[in-house]
Amino acid sequence: MEREIDHLRKENKLLRDTGENVELLKEENGDLRGRLDAAQSEADEGRRAKQDLGHAMRRIKQWESACLRLLDEEERRRLSAEAAIGPEVMEYKVGGLQRTEIALRDEKERVKSE
Repeated sequence: MEREIDHLRKENKLLRDTGENVELLKEENGDLRGRLDAAQSEADEGRRAKQDLGHAMRRIKQWESACLRLLDEEERRRLSAEAAIGPEVMEYKVGGLQRTEIALRDEKERVKSE
């Protein structure tokens, strides 16, 4: 009888410990799932950022190409030596085109008035 009681006590303790372990494992599982979800969200955000960066880089290349098409040979040569094509190049070229347009309009008005 004592053996059976001792055996039942050990079994009872094992069941309680197992139940506690199950609860701890469930809690840890929940924590790990939360961390996994957060990591997956961050990975998705990283992929979107990488795609956005790729898109922005393609757009920059398109703008650089548009800038180069506006430049004459000398300006292209000078820029390729400097290897810098930025917004200031477009500002410079557009400003030059505007000055040329104003000069041509003034010349046209002068010729009309003669």
